[in-house]
Amino acid sequence: GVTTRIGGLDVLPVAVKHSIPSAGFLISQEGRSLLYTGDTAPTQEIWDIASKAPDLACLIVETSFPDSMQEIATISGHMTPSVLVNEIRKMNRPEVPVYIFHMKPRYEEVIVKEIHERLGKRVHILREGEIIRL
Repeated sequence: GVTTRIGGLDVLPVAVKHSIPSAGFLISQEGRSLLYTGDTAPTQEIWDIASKAPDLACLIVETSFPDSMQEIATISGHMTPSVLVNEIRKMNRPEVPVYIFHMKPRYEEVIVKEIHERLGKRVHILREGEIIRL
């Protein structure tokens, strides 16, 4: 909950819900911010912080399971495409692009299809080694 300067970046850790303690981060540098949250289940505080970041350039967020596996996603503290949509609505920032990672490989094709159906061109599926320039 306290912003710390690390290597020229301002990093604000935010506790998120997960089966074990986990955090997301608002990372800022020179008037640009991104919100990163790995393992996370539905939570509120991180979206409240995102909604107040005037310079938010993107979200980087996990979506581990398809909608058909909502029960296991809930138990393990992960998101499905439908949960992701509900979560990002909490920040009311439809202009902010969404980058998805942490998909279970076995279900990636279905997850990508469901995400694109719900979020369209706003979403980008991250690939290993990909570089994002903000």
